[in-house]
Amino acid sequence: MSTETLGGSPLILPGRQSIWRTAGIEIIGLLLYVAAVEILVAAVDITPTGTSALVVSLILAGVPAVLWMAFFYAQDRVEPEPLRNVVLVAAASGLLAGAVGQPLITKAFGINEWITRSTSAQIIGSILVVGFIQEACKYAAIRATVYESDAITQRVDGVVYGAAAGVGYATALNVSMVLQNGGFTDLRAGVVRIVATALTHGSLGAFIGYLVGRNRLEKRAWWIMALGLASAAVINGLSVWLRQRASITSVSLGGSNGSSPNRGLLVQAVIAVALLAVVLMLARRSDSQTIVIPEREMANNGPLFGVAAVVVVALLAGLVYRQSLLGATRTTSLGTATVAYPSWWRLDSSGSARGTLSVRNNQASGFPTIMTVTSVKVAADLKDRQAISAAADIVNVERGTSLTSYKVFDIASGLTVNGHSGARSEFVYTSAGGSLLQQNLPVVVTGRDTFIRTGDTVYVMSLESAAADQNRAAPRYRSFVSSARFGS
Repeated sequence: MSTETLGGSPLILPGRQSIWRTAGIEIIGLLLYVAAVEILVAAVDITPTGTSALVVSLILAGVPAVLWMAFFYAQDRVEPEPLRNVVLVAAASGLLAGAVGQPLITKAFGINEWITRSTSAQIIGSILVVGFIQEACKYAAIRATVYESDAITQRVDGVVYGAAAGVGYATALNVSMVLQNGGFTDLRAGVVRIVATALTHGSLGAFIGYLVGRNRLEKRAWWIMALGLASAAVINGLSVWLRQRASITSVSLGGSNGSSPNRGLLVQAVIAVALLAVVLMLARRSDSQTIVIPEREMANNGPLFGVAAVVVVALLAGLVYRQSLLGATRTTSLGTATVAYPSWWRLDSSGSARGTLSVRNNQASGFPTIMTVTSVKVAADLKDRQAISAAADIVNVERGTSLTSYKVFDIASGLTVNGHSGARSEFVYTSAGGSLLQQNLPVVVTGRDTFIRTGDTVYVMSLESAAADQNRAAPRYRSFVSSARFGS
C-alpha cells in the first residue's frame, strides 16, 4: 500500500510495492532463462539448421515478453493494469519499431555504413540516431494508445506501460534479427543477444513510462519530458557500447575467440537493475506525495512538442555527423595520378610497383566493393582512341584468364574525363568467394572501367562489387574517378 497526503493527513491508496519484486524477479528470471538454454544446449548438443533453427529461434525471441507479462500478473494482484492495454502498448511499440524506427536507423541513416568506423562514431551514432529514434518510438506508442485515457492513475502505471513499450520494441528487434539470420545455429549466443536486447529496452521503456506518467498527472515544464527522453537516449547508446566492449576478449591459443557475450549480458543486467531501481524509487516517492487527479494533464501537449523538437535536433546533428564522417577522404598516388578514397576503406598498395593499387570496403553481401587504379603503358604516338583500345585489350585479357564467366561490354569511347581523353565500359563475372553465411555460393560481380589517357599512360579506374551492392557503390566510384588528378 502507498500513502498520499490530503490536507496534511495520510490517504491510503492501493499500492504497487509488488512491482519492486516483479522487476527483480523479471531480471533474475531472464538470466535464469539464459542459463537454462545454455545448460540444455551443452547437455543435448543442440545445433538446429534450416527451418528448425528459424522456428526455435523465433520461440526463444518471444520468451522474454512472455516472462515479463507472466511475472507482472503473478505479482501485481492489487490493482493490475488491464491486459488489453498492456498488450496494446506493446503491440504499438513493436509496430513502430518495424515500420518507423528501424527503417529510419538502417536505411535513412545507413547506420551500418559508418557506425563502426571508430569508437567516437559508435558512441555518437548510438546516441544521436539509434537512441533517440528508439526512445521516441516508445514514447509515441504510449502517447498514441493509453495516454489520453484514464488508464494512468498513478506514476507507476506509466512505468508498467513504459516497460510494455520497451518489451514490445525489443521483441520486434529480436524477431527481425532472427528472420534476417534465418535463425540461430548457435542457440547460446542467440539467446544472450535476445535477453540483452529485452533488458535494454524493458528498463529504458520503464524510465520513459515514469516520465510520461508524471506528465499525465502533474503540471510540469514542457522541457522536462524532452530532457528525460534525451537522457534515455544517452543511456541507450552508452549501454549498448559498454555491453559490446565488455563482450570483447583477447584471442588466445587456449580457445578464446575474442568474444564473451555473457560478460556483456551481465553488464546490461547491472544497468537494467540500477535503472529500474531508480525509476521505481522515484515513482513510489512521487505517488506518496501527490493526490491523484486523472484529468489534470490529459490535454497537455507541451511535452509532446518538446520531445518532437529535441528528437529533430538530435537527428539533424546525427545527420551532419554522418555526412562529415562519410565525406572524409584520404589520398594516394600511382605514377603521376593522385586519387582520393573514403578514409575508412582499406588501401592495398602492394602492387603499385607493377602499376596497380586498390581500395576496398567489405559489404554485407560478403563480396567487398573494390576500386582499383591500373596504369598501362602505351606508345606515345598512338591516337587516343587507339591507346585506350590497346589498354582495354590488355586489361581484359588479364581478367579473362583469371576470372570465371568474365564478359565485357562495348567501350563508349570519345569521352572527356577530368579534362583528358577517355572511355568507359562495363563488365561482369562470377566470383566463388561468398560470405561466411553464404558458404561457397557464387556471387555475381558487376564492374565498371573508366579509361583516361595521359601521354604514354592509360589509367584504368575500375569498380567491382556484388550486383546487390552496385547502387550503393556507384556514387563512391563516381567520386573516386572525379577526384583523379594527373601530373606532367
